[in-house]
Formats: sequence, C-alpha cells, structure tokens
Amino acid sequence: MSRMGTNRRQATLSLGFRASLRELTRKLKQSRAHFVRCIKPNADCQPGKWDTAFVQRQLEYCGMMATVQVRKLGYSFRPTFQNFVEQFRFVASAGLSDQLATKETCVEMLKMLGIEDYVLGKTKVFLREQHKQQLETAAHELARAAVFIQKHTKGWIARVRTRPLVMQSRAQAKTQAEFWRTCQKQVSAIMVKCMSLDAADEREKEKRTWLKQEPKKTEKRKSISDYPVKEWSKMHQGFRVLMVDEGLDIRVGKLQEPWTRERHPKSNRWVYRNSESGVVSWVDPRTVHVRPQDVLLCESDALPYGWEECETKDGVTFYVDHVTGTHHHLHPRLAVQQTQKQRKRRTSRAEHKISHCIKDQVVMLRKLRVKRQRLVLMLAQAYDSYAHDRMQRRLTALDKAIDKHQAELTHIKEHVKVVVDKSIAKTQRHQLEETNKASTSSLDTSANAPRTT
Repeated sequence: MSRMGTNRRQATLSLGFRASLRELTRKLKQSRAHFVRCIKPNADCQPGKWDTAFVQRQLEYCGMMATVQVRKLGYSFRPTFQNFVEQFRFVASAGLSDQLATKETCVEMLKMLGIEDYVLGKTKVFLREQHKQQLETAAHELARAAVFIQKHTKGWIARVRTRPLVMQSRAQAKTQAEFWRTCQKQVSAIMVKCMSLDAADEREKEKRTWLKQEPKKTEKRKSISDYPVKEWSKMHQGFRVLMVDEGLDIRVGKLQEPWTRERHPKSNRWVYRNSESGVVSWVDPRTVHVRPQDVLLCESDALPYGWEECETKDGVTFYVDHVTGTHHHLHPRLAVQQTQKQRKRRTSRAEHKISHCIKDQVVMLRKLRVKRQRLVLMLAQAYDSYAHDRMQRRLTALDKAIDKHQAELTHIKEHVKVVVDKSIAKTQRHQLEETNKASTSSLDTSANAPRTT
C-alpha cells in the first residue's frame, strides 16, 4: 500500500519570518506612519536634570532645527477659510461681520490688513510666520482696547449706581456727628448741675440731722468675730447657692475700681463685673486674699478659692468650681483625700505583687543553684563517657535556666525602678502644675482686685 501524496509544505523558520514580514507590510500600507524621535534631557539618565547643550546638540543632529527653519521660511500658518474669517474678521473691519467665509472674503480681509506674499488654496489660506505674528498682534491690541472700554464703562455704571448710597452714608455720618455733639453738650450741662447739687448737699449736711439715723437693716458689723455669715440664695434654675459673707470689707477692704458688683434679680446673688476687661464672675475677687488655693489647707467644711456650695430642689448637695467651670458631688477636700487613698491602695497592691514576683524569682534561682552544685559533684564522679556527656548536657540546660531567671529578675528590678522614677516625676510635675495653676489664677484674679488694708 503506497503512501498518499500531499501538497502541504512543512513549516520552517524562514516561512514564519516571511509570513510575519508580509503581515507587517500589510499593516504599514493600511496605516499612516509617523516617526517619533526621543530627546534625552541628560546623558546620565537622571530625573529632574536638564542639559541644554546636550539637548540642543541632539536637535541639531536629528535635523529638527533645520526643519523648523524651513517651516518658518515656508507657509507655516494654514487656516481654513472658515477659521480665518471667524478669528480675524473684527481685526480687518467690523463691516465684514455678516459676510460668508469664502475665498473672496479672505482676499478682501488680507487687503485691508495690508498682507502680501500669501497663497490661496481651495479651502485654506497659506501665510508665513511673520503674517501670523502680525495678525495675532493686531488681535491682541483690539482685545486690550475692548477691555479698556469695558473697564471704564463698568466703572461709570458702578459710580452712577452707588452715588445715592454714598450720599446717604455721608448724610447719616453727618447726622450721627451732630447727635453726639448734642449729647456731649447735654452731658456737660448735667455734670455741672450734679456738681452744684453735691456742693449744696455738703453745705446743708450739718443741718440735716435725720441723715445720721441709720436703719437697723443697714447696720454694719464691726467685729471680725461676727463672720462668716451664711445665707441661702433664691432658687434659680433648679438649685440655690449658699452665700458666705466673710467680712471682706473689714479683712481686705472695699471693692476697688475697676470692679463693681450688683444683685442678680432672680437669684439675689452678687455679680462682680470688671469694667476694663469685661469679665463677669460670681466670685468676689477679694476672696483670693482670704481663701487658700490648696484644698488640703481648708479647715472643716471651708471651701478653697472659687468654690461654692449648692443645693437642688430635692435637697442634694453639690459643689461648683468657678475657676475650672466644673461641678462635683463631694466636698473638694474629701474628693482629694479619696483620690489619694485610691492611689495609695493601687500603689501598695502593685508593690505587693512586684515583691511577691521578685521573691518567687529569688527562690527559684536559689533552688536552681543548689541543683547545679549537685550536678557538678555528680559530673566529677561520672565513671564513663556516656554518663559524663549526659551530666554535661543537664548542666548546660540548667545554666540556661539560671541565666533566664536571672535576666527576668534583672528586668523586673529595672522596670520597678523606671516605674518608681516615673511616679516620682509625675507627682512632682503634678505638684508643679497645681502650684503654677494656683499662682496664675491668683495673679489673674488679683491683678485688678483690691489689696489688703
């Protein structure tokens, strides 16, 4: 039986190469080829570095400079009739605004602009580079002129619109000035009248004996032992305040400028106002000389500077700190003592836990060292190499365990030392902050407060 023949050729490398080349040729014929030449910014292949001489040399060698020069000498600007008329119609003449974008219109525009040495194609105008620059310069000047006209027109319109407002504002200012001058004249007259009345009162003071009789309700206490006097204010906003009269007029002196005080109409409490800084406070600025800044220095139920005792409608007592703007359910001295007890309790627990841990580590180290001594004796009495090697391995493992426990003990001691140092530093910093806060509060409040007499 003979083998059947076939015309199919065996695929070879040459056939594959020729097929690939035919495919490439077909694609090139169907497309429009563009050649791209990459320009290197520098010879070191580094980003952000520009070598001008190196780039210029590449442009000269690849013929780009010559191509640009030829392009400039030729008709480099080639707009269509439509684009040319739309872009430069108003540069040539305003009368061309209604004409169509035809070849005749372009010729007329070029004559008006005084441009020669141009060529007209079927759909485009061929102009040189200097012609393009001439047209752009004329368009730029026309745009500047339009902006100038718009600017002055808008300014004139704005002035016309705002002139009545300006005249009204000037009239109001004039009326206000006249009103203040009238007020000053009247105030001066009133002051003169008051001074004359004061002088008349001084002259008639001896004759008015009824002024010397003071009512009982205005009778002043003259002994410091009569203070402090406590009195509840009126219920306002669901609570009332325990007002404490500490005899500041006798112990410190009268309230001096720029501080003034007045009664609050709803709660009947004193409100203190600083006319210079505009500060309004419930706290008498003179109490900074009487009350201590430190809570622990207060005796019995006394409160430090800036604190007040309050009571709700249900009879629940709470305390307000006007310096920090906070309220508390415990007396400040009791709250501080409770915080100190809690801190001390936590510290004692931590110390007990750490001491117990250190004790366990020390006991474990002692046991391991005793065991090591026994292994050393057993190693000296080993009768063969196998027993000797086994004892040596146990001794090495025991040494590692001892080193591990010793490192843990050292770490615990160092950690305890760091914690103690941080606690001491934190306590000192807290004390320093409290001192600075108290000093700052004292200085801020007593800057305009009356001094001790």
